[in-house]
Amino acid sequence: MNRAILLDRDGTLIHERNYLCDPAGVELERLVVPALQRLHAAGYLLIILTNQSGIGRGLYTEAQFRAVQDELARRLGEHGIPIAGDYHCPHHPTGARGEYLRVCECRKPAPGMVRSALADFDLDPAQTFMVGDTLNDVAAGQNAGVRGVLIRTGYGAEQDRGDGAVVPDHVADDLLRAVEDYILVAASPDLR
Repeated sequence: MNRAILLDRDGTLIHERNYLCDPAGVELERLVVPALQRLHAAGYLLIILTNQSGIGRGLYTEAQFRAVQDELARRLGEHGIPIAGDYHCPHHPTGARGEYLRVCECRKPAPGMVRSALADFDLDPAQTFMVGDTLNDVAAGQNAGVRGVLIRTGYGAEQDRGDGAVVPDHVADDLLRAVEDYILVAASPDLR
């Protein structure tokens, strides 16, 4: 079995820009590069899981979404960071149109994308973490049996004051702090 870090995109890997559809808007969050380099060196697969209701709302196309993903992968690749895979949910239960207007199992906090990644990449849930800037990210991971980490970038600072219904396994100021203070500590000793 493999181990992985499942990563939200907007507000976690890149700056939150509502309904980003232009690759020129891709700007990496602080300390993402050294954090992902540490994880990659420790043998973790890096997989992106992102809600993208802008597709379902008709604000941008699948091709525009893919162009943003490709730009993110290109920028990370410049630092030797490979993205093993990515999953996205274009649905929304109230704001989307047509076939995208529905309750689904893939939109976080539902666990569908996490379960797909676990199966597709033969991931060990005990060695897999879901990291994001919202409690929906944390809940998606926990609902699929993996640990959920909230970081205070993007919406994370306001989400950290949650109502207690979702309790992250760990909270950190940024991705690098999450990696150094929790993920690598929680992993086997040979990864530290």
